Amino acid sequence: MRPRVWKAPVKPAARAARCAPATSPWTACPAIRVAEPEGRPLPPSRVAVSVVSSPAALYDLARPPRRPGATAAVTGRGEALRPALRQVVEAIPSAPAVIMNDRNDVLARNPLAAALIADFPNLAARERNMARRIFLDPDAPRIHLDWDESARTTVGILRMAAGRRPHDPELVRLVGELSLGSETFRTLWAGHHVHEKTHGPKRFRHPAVGDVTLNYETFQVPGAAHQLLVIYTAPPGSPAEEALNFLASFTAESRTEESSPKP
Repeated sequence: MRPRVWKAPVKPAARAARCAPATSPWTACPAIRVAEPEGRPLPPSRVAVSVVSSPAALYDLARPPRRPGATAAVTGRGEALRPALRQVVEAIPSAPAVIMNDRNDVLARNPLAAALIADFPNLAARERNMARRIFLDPDAPRIHLDWDESARTTVGILRMAAGRRPHDPELVRLVGELSLGSETFRTLWAGHHVHEKTHGPKRFRHPAVGDVTLNYETFQVPGAAHQLLVIYTAPPGSPAEEALNFLASFTAESRTEESSPKP
């Protein structure tokens, strides 16, 4: 008679979680979930620290499993912005407006967006990325009064991009950089939240006009791969509208002075 081999009992829920396929292309493989010896799941921050030893491995948490015979996804290259679209954004006079891709790169902006959100003209090209601004700029929580929500949705947008293009090298590098530079990013990334930017409120703090609460609407750019036009507006007659009008007049005066011939 063969000796009986004792096996630890496995709860049905745990068995299903281990064996069932992921229900979403942005959900991590169930096998990488970590649990304490007592069976309690680790919080996301400890998952990131205990499971992931490198930025590339952290990015793998969002990478959907490759199906047999599947080819690598198309990368995010070839996303050049049409010149006419840049002109459209710059022609919007009284509302901050930007065009972004799903890596949060700011591809175009008007002067009012530069005055309110970030000094884009004086930033290096790689720094014109809202994910970097949110997680790596120490002033971000002061500028973005809804920083916690902005951080959460920003990670969700990047996870959505990872589901579309899991082998985009620029996205891989961005996630690696953010994971090394921000513990908050690592925690949120391990939470598997996905987000599609649509519409909602947005709160800024500006040194010249104070707190500004706006509403944003997002429009898909026709013919472009995941490029979005985001326009921030204020209710008519509100303090936020007065703040935008002040910034618009200030930026208009600055542009006039810059374009005036020097004596």
